[in-house]
Amino acid sequence: MSNPTPGYLNTASKYKTYEDIQKGFELRYQEATRLEFEKRHQASFNALWARKIGAALLDFLNKIGAISALQVSVTGLLTVYDAIASYLANEVETSRAYAAEVKGIVGHMYVFCGLPASKLIDFSYRGIRAILKKMLIKLSQLAKFSIELASHTAHLMV
Repeated sequence: MSNPTPGYLNTASKYKTYEDIQKGFELRYQEATRLEFEKRHQASFNALWARKIGAALLDFLNKIGAISALQVSVTGLLTVYDAIASYLANEVETSRAYAAEVKGIVGHMYVFCGLPASKLIDFSYRGIRAILKKMLIKLSQLAKFSIELASHTAHLMV
């Protein structure tokens, strides 16, 4: 926790109060994250791209007011991924304003999952849900790899 790179104490010492920490968090997440479909080939399977895609997805869902609606609409039969896929597919089908943004997010998710950038992407509910499912599997693999790496290198940190 005290290691300088980044280390909890090193990072937390930038803030004088808990309110300052919250303000810093809010400022970081006020910056909009946009992913352009034409640049989807830049995505790769790593933690950096997982964060970028997650930030773009959260930014988009927040912008269309779906974050609070997700909390209300998810039932036993409808998973959060079903609801997100529904929101994204609906925006591609009905909204000229947000269709490009959704295609950018889904295109980056597609490439993150190891699928070719040149392949046609299905932007229907079914297609987006399948990509979300693949992404969940890939994120699980990334987390598992990170945990294994940390357990093998823990003795080096002492």
